[in-house]
Amino acid sequence: MFFLRDKTGHEVDALVQTAPGAYAAVEIKSGETVSGEFFKGLDFWRAALPRKTIRPWVVYGGDTAQPRERGHVLPWNALAPLLDSLR
Repeated sequence: MFFLRDKTGHEVDALVQTAPGAYAAVEIKSGETVSGEFFKGLDFWRAALPRKTIRPWVVYGGDTAQPRERGHVLPWNALAPLLDSLR
């Protein structure tokens, strides 16, 4: 598991290798409402690492899982789908 940040500040909170060339990228936010800004770092790294498969996840302070085009959104207290994807 890694924290990823470049010298210009683009970051993702956790990057976990799930298979050769495949990663789960996790952004953790305390807000209770999902914002498009939550995906900013995930979007950057997906574009910057085109030869890698990056599955984006946002963990937030709300209480509802939400399907989004830009990634999976999970509440902080329901992480089973994320943890299952790491096996």
